[in-house]
Amino acid sequence: MRDKPKTPFIGTTRGEGWIVAGALLVVTILVGVFFDEDRGWIAGISAGALACLIIISWPLRSERWFWALFAVFAGMNAFTVAHFDWSSTHDWSSRAVASLMIPDLGVMMAITYGVYCWIYGQPAEAVAELPDEGPSYSEREIL
Repeated sequence: MRDKPKTPFIGTTRGEGWIVAGALLVVTILVGVFFDEDRGWIAGISAGALACLIIISWPLRSERWFWALFAVFAGMNAFTVAHFDWSSTHDWSSRAVASLMIPDLGVMMAITYGVYCWIYGQPAEAVAELPDEGPSYSEREIL
């Protein structure tokens, strides 16, 4: 039997942010070319939120329940992109469209955290710091 993950989430790096941005742009362009621009932007935002969830939930990567939950999230995002009329977002600024990613990611993280707590109990800390980083800002000595 495997040990349970100590935390459900881990901090991220700037390089991982570039990976999310790349995935977002590729999906946006592909969906925008084959369907329409508005749907492309929403698909890109959904792909970005899903990519962020994988990166942030990296300690859960070996858990089958996480991947089943991720498949449900991906299916729900795909259904939302495909079956809603996104033409109303055409006049939105890029910041307004991108702000849709925050609640999408937040809801997925909250559900993931809830399932983690249901299976393993509440962790001592929800987000672990990256193992290769030095002391955090709060742990440094002030002279």
